[in-house]
Amino acid sequence: MSYAKIFSMRVNGSTLILSVHGTVSGLGDSAALDELDRILLQLKDQSITNVVVDFGQSPYFGSSFLETLRRIWNDIHPRGGHMVLCNVSPVGQEILEIAKFNQLWPVVATCDDAERQLQSLA
Repeated sequence: MSYAKIFSMRVNGSTLILSVHGTVSGLGDSAALDELDRILLQLKDQSITNVVVDFGQSPYFGSSFLETLRRIWNDIHPRGGHMVLCNVSPVGQEILEIAKFNQLWPVVATCDDAERQLQSLA
């Protein structure tokens, strides 16, 4: 099975940290869907309650990626989880604002800011 390598992920305590790599305009190919399935499977672990999405290596993402964020949110929110987005490019900020997702999840400058934000929400 080959992976699209759109994401890298690591767990830090109860937080899954997803790093997005490159421009994500669609998740339609099978390798990308396999990768998304790995993330959703990881979120089945009930000890993971929070997600940080780091866009530092992704200048742009499309509407299909917004759906991915919503799916992740739907997995963690019912168990009291939080999601914070960081290192979002100016174009990414505009996309989040148009979709009004910036009202749903905090958008902060750095990963350190994301960790502080999660601590303040706990």
